[in-house]
Amino acid sequence: MPNHVQYNNQFNKVLVVGLGQLGLPVARYVKERGFDTYGYDLSPQAVEMAQKTAAIEKTVNFGEYDVFILCVSTHKPDDMFSPQIDGLLSIVEKISREAKSGALVSIESTIPKGTSKKVFDILDHRMHVVHAPHRWYSVEEKDHGVNQLRVIGGMCECCLKAGMQFYKGDSVNVNAQGYSSPSSTKNLGIPMHPVTNIEIAEIIKIAESAHRY
Repeated sequence: MPNHVQYNNQFNKVLVVGLGQLGLPVARYVKERGFDTYGYDLSPQAVEMAQKTAAIEKTVNFGEYDVFILCVSTHKPDDMFSPQIDGLLSIVEKISREAKSGALVSIESTIPKGTSKKVFDILDHRMHVVHAPHRWYSVEEKDHGVNQLRVIGGMCECCLKAGMQFYKGDSVNVNAQGYSSPSSTKNLGIPMHPVTNIEIAEIIKIAESAHRY
């Protein structure tokens, strides 16, 4: 089991990394929930669109954020069925260099099994890492939007606790079937189903995508 890092349940400043088809709706939703929301994307057009349509402020420095939501593309540009996580890992390297210890890093992108551990290792075990795979689908956005039931897994118990606090406002006992202790702190209000191993969350998303496509 990885070493635990300090758990901070005060989430105020959120950075959404990747402002494309998935990231822009996520950033808009996070902002609507009252968080101080910023965006980062390598594409100037994506950044401009986020500013114009959702009033998302841009950033280049990763130093002061409590939460990083990663919504970057994880497939080859010419083949959506072939994984390519180089861009994701490059962003994680930047987070590792610049971000403060104890921040929450949530991977919402679809990722191959084992990717979350690679992310945790790059971050040198000093941040909380969760995988909360998105279920957003542009063709059916009304039924498959940002705020819908999804799974969440953490690299360790404190990671899962931080993720549940941010997404749903609950603390969680990973050894039980459910979660408890609702909190009054600011959260996304998204229904989440915690799983005991982060690789389960990775595989569930892959299975859902295989069924969908």
